[in-house]
Amino acid sequence: MATNKLVYNQVLTDVRATIVISTKIYQQTEQKIAGVIAELQQLLKKAKVDAIVCVAGSAGKGTYIPDDFDADIFVRFSYARYKDSDLSELLARALTSWKVKRIHGSRDYFQFKKEG
Repeated sequence: MATNKLVYNQVLTDVRATIVISTKIYQQTEQKIAGVIAELQQLLKKAKVDAIVCVAGSAGKGTYIPDDFDADIFVRFSYARYKDSDLSELLARALTSWKVKRIHGSRDYFQFKKEG
């Protein structure tokens, strides 16, 4: 069992060594994400929705792979204000000016492309 763990860790180390993000690309990507978050915050504010935007997943951890990138952006709503509301509808109304694809699930989510 210990040998399997050593092999596994070596494979991870080898793969990580092949994935290098230049400082310039990293900074550009972080700026794009920050811009999308700021824009989304403004849309929520304009729609009078009390929520906070945050980044999760590989983008949130800064471990994304160049040229194969997406960002998981979450919108956290005020529980006190929206505990009996359809959060997906609230967000959909705020996103009307963006071209989004709505994916239905237990909680709907929205896909969109921004700046490539």
